[in-house]
Amino acid sequence: MRNVLILCEGQTEETFVKRSIAPHLLHNNIVAIPTLIVTKRTRSGIVSRGGITRYAQVRRDIFNLLCDKSAAMVTTLIDYYGLPADFPGVATLPKERRIKELRIWNRHSLETLVTLVFFFFFFFFFFFFFFFFFFFFFFFFFFFLISCFTNSRHFSL
Repeated sequence: MRNVLILCEGQTEETFVKRSIAPHLLHNNIVAIPTLIVTKRTRSGIVSRGGITRYAQVRRDIFNLLCDKSAAMVTTLIDYYGLPADFPGVATLPKERRIKELRIWNRHSLETLVTLVFFFFFFFFFFFFFFFFFFFFFFFFFFFLISCFTNSRHFSL
């Protein structure tokens, strides 16, 4: 069995590795071992993990994984959203495209929200109208039939 060490940015990426990647690789005799990025170490020994605030954290953890003799391969699973400015290659990412995609997503989500609210109120008022219309219709129709088949003008039990 070969070990593949995967440096993950946060708990979401770690869960993805454990639930999706690791079972698939296990069929090929490869063990995927997710490792979270260490973001802070206190003097008391408490270690905080997940999230990237600077590139030095990632670099230190990559070098620590590369020193592991049991690893056949070391890779990373990091999303591009919120990368720090000192991360290599961030300056070459097209910022205008990312902002445009974010605005399109917000516009579509707003349109979806407005559509859902419209349909909710439409069906609510339709049900309200339907229920009360037929309730009153059958109520008056029932009393009309009773008045037609009885000799008196009022109905009593």
